[in-house]
Amino acid sequence: MNTLEVLWKIESKKLNCMVFILWQSSAILLPVYALMGDNLKTSIALFVFLVASIVLKFTWLDKVKKNKD
Repeated sequence: MNTLEVLWKIESKKLNCMVFILWQSSAILLPVYALMGDNLKTSIALFVFLVASIVLKFTWLDKVKKNKD
């Protein structure tokens, strides 16, 4: 494995961590905004949650399942 491949793996792990932080934050904020009745912020939190879920599915979950088998 060369240096570029190692750097790519490190950067992809950093990206996954940042996306996970956004995912978890939006998962917490979504019901809070919904209960407050703020429809715009609820919609934004839902959009961030869905996009982050899709990104994590392809960048993290698929790799975990592949390594498990």
